[in-house]
Amino acid sequence: MTCLRRSLLCCALAACMALVIPAALQAQTLGAIQGFITDENRQPIPGVQVTVVNQDTGTDRTAFSDASGAYKVLALQSGNYNLTASLEGLQTVERENIKVFTGQTLDVDLSMGLAAESEVITVTSEAPQVETSRSSAASSVSEQEIEELPISGRDFTEFALLTPTVQADPVRGFITMSGQRGIYTGLNVDGTSGKSAFFAYGRGGEATENDGLVVAQDSVKEFQVITNGFAPEYGQNSGGYINV
Repeated sequence: MTCLRRSLLCCALAACMALVIPAALQAQTLGAIQGFITDENRQPIPGVQVTVVNQDTGTDRTAFSDASGAYKVLALQSGNYNLTASLEGLQTVERENIKVFTGQTLDVDLSMGLAAESEVITVTSEAPQVETSRSSAASSVSEQEIEELPISGRDFTEFALLTPTVQADPVRGFITMSGQRGIYTGLNVDGTSGKSAFFAYGRGGEATENDGLVVAQDSVKEFQVITNGFAPEYGQNSGGYINV
């Protein structure tokens, strides 16, 4: 009976891991918009409803500011968004054309004033593309750059070489970061690991990443390169991460 219970427990744990790991990997390709909402005296405003709408798909997500005025809208696909912040008695604030890249967390702070009547303030300036809340070194390659920049062999991973400390191993073809061995570089494609779980080689190959499965440049919208200090969700790879 004891052996049977152990077997059932192992099966249950395996089933849970099968559900958790893909979800964690998928989260790596999603972005977020966060920030603080204050009044004209720079005091935090709680309870503000923040809604972001994807301009391409029309999907929307909503969050509310907390007691410190902080809000965070999670699980955003890469794309352009419109943001609306509203609270009864205050001016409704809108921010347009906020570009969220793969795996990026943007800081968008908002200021709201009293409204004598229904009033909407539209801010047309571009949101900052610098992730001030990120402690790691990361860069993004946009869809436009992928379409316009020439690369050898149309292998999109060549764009990673534009990021400082990123090199290609001339023997095995691995992408190396910050002096680490290439096998320690992670690769995530649409929320799924692109590396062999055992040898850490590219999927579809036997010995080297060059022999592995190559994703065509035309199939890639954009990708992110994280060279060091990445968050816990990018575990199992000490050298860096390519997030596609």
